[in-house]
Amino acid sequence: MPLVDDWYKRYNSLRLLGYDYSSQRRPLFVTLDAKGKFPVFAELAFAKRVLGALLSEQTLARIRLWVFCLMPEHLHLLFTIRGAHDSLATFLNSFKSYTTQLYWKRGQEIAHRTLPLQHAPHQINPSDPSEREQLRQTLAGWRVTLRPECVLLKKFPRPSLRDFQHKILWKKSAFDHVIRNDDDFRQTVRYILNNPVERSYVDRPEYYPFSGAFIDDVNGESL
Repeated sequence: MPLVDDWYKRYNSLRLLGYDYSSQRRPLFVTLDAKGKFPVFAELAFAKRVLGALLSEQTLARIRLWVFCLMPEHLHLLFTIRGAHDSLATFLNSFKSYTTQLYWKRGQEIAHRTLPLQHAPHQINPSDPSEREQLRQTLAGWRVTLRPECVLLKKFPRPSLRDFQHKILWKKSAFDHVIRNDDDFRQTVRYILNNPVERSYVDRPEYYPFSGAFIDDVNGESL
């Protein structure tokens, strides 16, 4: 099994040079919580499907996605609405509706054992020193992401079938914040990407397999 996925690129850049923060299409920081704070996104198969929906052509045609981080019970997003006639409410409603359908389907799969629960591994086989160094350098540039099956996520929750037996996936309300300037943008990026480190799931932000950034057109700064 390969250690990394290149299905989305990840960059370590924290400044939008020349961005017009006075425009109506300013970056938005949004947090969506799972209803009941159930750790459904710690189930690897479901987490991949939610990120697949987020990173699909249909979604990225509607939003300019800057940064994301899928935690066991919530999703952090930093993005800009693209369309002049689209809105935050309509985008979130459609995204939540579609991912709720994915949630129901995953619950049926688990209940009928067509695809059992997939938990993060408790232990992994260490790679050799040369491979570790090459991987470390690649991850430091946020060019790839580690496969979740190949990462030891410390203290990561283990969801159960019960977590997938509810009718509602998302809380009705969501936290949202309009980014004001470069400093606000930079602080928000750091907050989002360091969330898994604060939870002690990983030692460095780039090791977390369910986060990423699409900020390739700006100068980079370290986290």
